[in-house]
Amino acid sequence: MAYYRSISDLGPESFLFYVVAQVRPSRHHRPVAVALRDDQMLHRCGVSGVLVVEACLQVIKFLSSPANRRSHLPEASASAFSELGILGLDDDGDDVDQEESGNGHIPEFPFISTTLLLGLSCDPSRSTTYSSQLQPLGMAFRDDIPHHGMVVIDISDLDGIRYGIVAFTLHHMVMVNVPPDRDYDPVEDDPPERDPDPVLEEERPRKPLSASSYMKNNYIDFENHLILHKPDRGCKPLREQSIRSLIEATWQADSDHMFVFDGLSVIPGFRDSLRRQVLESPEGLGPTLTSAQLLRVMYENQEDLNWVQFKNISYNTVATAIESPELRSARSLSLCVDRMKGDPEALLQTLCRLETWFQSLCFLQEPRRANDDASASIYVLISTKPEYTQLLLSKDLTVTATYSAPLRKSSWLPATGFSPPFEVFPVQQMFVRHTTLNSDRPFTHECFYLGGGLLGPGRFAAGFLAYLRSFGRDEDLLSFSCAPDLDQDYSDVKITPALADITASMETRCYWIGPRENRSRPRNDRSRPRDVEDGSWTVLASYERHDDPDLNPPTPLVLRYAFVRARRRIAVGASGPDLGPGDVEVCDLAGFFRATAPHADADLAMKQLERIAEEKRAATEKRLMNTKYPRRLLPQIRPGMSWVSAFHEKSACSILRDFLREDARE
Repeated sequence: MAYYRSISDLGPESFLFYVVAQVRPSRHHRPVAVALRDDQMLHRCGVSGVLVVEACLQVIKFLSSPANRRSHLPEASASAFSELGILGLDDDGDDVDQEESGNGHIPEFPFISTTLLLGLSCDPSRSTTYSSQLQPLGMAFRDDIPHHGMVVIDISDLDGIRYGIVAFTLHHMVMVNVPPDRDYDPVEDDPPERDPDPVLEEERPRKPLSASSYMKNNYIDFENHLILHKPDRGCKPLREQSIRSLIEATWQADSDHMFVFDGLSVIPGFRDSLRRQVLESPEGLGPTLTSAQLLRVMYENQEDLNWVQFKNISYNTVATAIESPELRSARSLSLCVDRMKGDPEALLQTLCRLETWFQSLCFLQEPRRANDDASASIYVLISTKPEYTQLLLSKDLTVTATYSAPLRKSSWLPATGFSPPFEVFPVQQMFVRHTTLNSDRPFTHECFYLGGGLLGPGRFAAGFLAYLRSFGRDEDLLSFSCAPDLDQDYSDVKITPALADITASMETRCYWIGPRENRSRPRNDRSRPRDVEDGSWTVLASYERHDDPDLNPPTPLVLRYAFVRARRRIAVGASGPDLGPGDVEVCDLAGFFRATAPHADADLAMKQLERIAEEKRAATEKRLMNTKYPRRLLPQIRPGMSWVSAFHEKSACSILRDFLREDARE
């Protein structure tokens, strides 16, 4: 007797991840970043879905990391005061559903979006990457589409991030001669006559699950997850009314003598009450000395000066405030620069004088903006004037443009008339090739521009080592944006700007919500080499196999690399003699450290390189152990070669010239 029943129950294959925050004054939650994580491995894991749980925990780890907090907090504050519509809807109130946004769309919250994208795409502890893609903030979750689930992460309180997983079971229904009270065995039982019908479970309550509950597929109490608390609309205490009256009486004053507030500051809770009430009307602070003194009183002894809400103040106001003794404990400063009045150099000069005070600087822009020019111009000003370049060396600088532009697959640096500070960010591009030597087959080659990633020597080296460990795909270069420093573990990962070249290729390698037969798209992008500027560094990486018929089994793949510093400008396609010592300097990873970061531990980097070589040897041996070749032959590489090694100077010069000439011929 045939029964129409399920022979396999699986969970979602892909998930929409929503990072949400609370919006004032309504206290509603709205998305600040949305991304799609799509992976066939998730489908094979079924409803147990350990990979989506790992992805969720990875995103939360990146969002809550102390290394990223001083950049996340200002953007989260900006979202709380944002004038955008509730739930990330467009002005006309329509949801975005199955429709791709253009590359020209400016991401409202680029740092949070970058963190979400990297958290879903890259696991630096395992050197693993996955297919992910950012989505419009109005992207709707459809519970009637098979294979899809949802994860919501609430960052309204970065000290207590909350999350919930929503997923439904997909039943694969067929006619089989197995009764419903017995499990179907695909080996012992007769196969079905036709392909299964995918049928979603009928009851689909959108109740978020914790990680453990999702793993067990048991629903939990909805009230413990993502509850929207209503604001207290009760009467304000008399003390707060009095403080409010004092604030309103001083809005128009322009004096640096505010003894009234100095006297009241000894009252317990006064500063918190003052700060809370000023934040209710942040537009009241303007380009006056009074505003500077209010900031001084409100933020006395505070480490984080998160002033993104105060959009009407001036650079002079900020400079005056941060020089006060009351703010000497400050370690970070965050500003929204769209409507800041005055000359930014007034603030930059003060920051240079207070070099030991601040560790982190954030120049952000409003979520709804026409372009990223305001923040980009501040970075260009800092990087082009020698008197301000010290800020790049001594501060952790976060600029909206650096995170926003890569997400829309564009460059944020000026195309002409701008020379990056190579002493701060030395590596500008990397050439990668895959080749079989001693063969007529042409090698494949790619170029990746790294100048927009703001990679210091240590940060680049950490990302480069992680890239070599998982060498092979464009997405593996995400390691440059989330790899820990060489002397740190993976417990505190600092997020840096994504590379526009990588986000561009990721878009074409990802899938879109919609009919499965229409979800893949061909890749049509490839970066092109740029002129090699005097003093800049270019990295060569080669994935090689030697075609030698005398070696059996065939030689395994090996890695070779080189760091090349230009001694003069070398134009793409320029004719002339081969490059030599007078044109470039070639070295290995240790030599790069000695030249760019003499205080860094070059020996530690080289030990990690040796560890990568041993990992490659062991992985190759494991892969070939079950082949027909005798164990005594496993594995073989050409005599004199290593699993990971540096190019000699002559070879590096030849490869660099080939890359520059090859691109000119295309």
